[in-house]
Amino acid sequence: MVAYSFKRRFVEPIRAGLGLQNFNQFGVEIPDVRPKRQTIRADRRRHARPGEMLQFYCAMRTKSCFLIGRAHCVDVQPIYIEVEAPLVIVGEGKQRHRITTKSELNEFARADGFGSYEEFGLFWYEEHHDTMNDFYGVIIKWKPLSAEEAA
Repeated sequence: MVAYSFKRRFVEPIRAGLGLQNFNQFGVEIPDVRPKRQTIRADRRRHARPGEMLQFYCAMRTKSCFLIGRAHCVDVQPIYIEVEAPLVIVGEGKQRHRITTKSELNEFARADGFGSYEEFGLFWYEEHHDTMNDFYGVIIKWKPLSAEEAA
């Protein structure tokens, strides 16, 4: 099982992507949350592989850490991002897909829990402004657990 940590802003989109209900601190359901079903990560020694179980945490390695949910990894591919162009390339070789049109970029950003590619780019800049070079890493996609697995 591979664990990934996420910032607080992604908790509700991940829960929506897992088919879990989202409630605020008063117990009122949060409507219209964009589901997040993928994450973009820098290369590391070992990422999830298709078929493996994933665990999603918020604030991992802190006192306020909590489990957001679990899912199955369905796809892992190389990704190249050039935010300023804008250009996203997913996959490699014959499986490589260039994402360049505004509608494709927005669709890509929405799958990652953002409202638009502009919002995605702004987040990327805020998080990586000191290293705003081209980004090479992996994109990890998941699907929710079945009802039996989630119980």
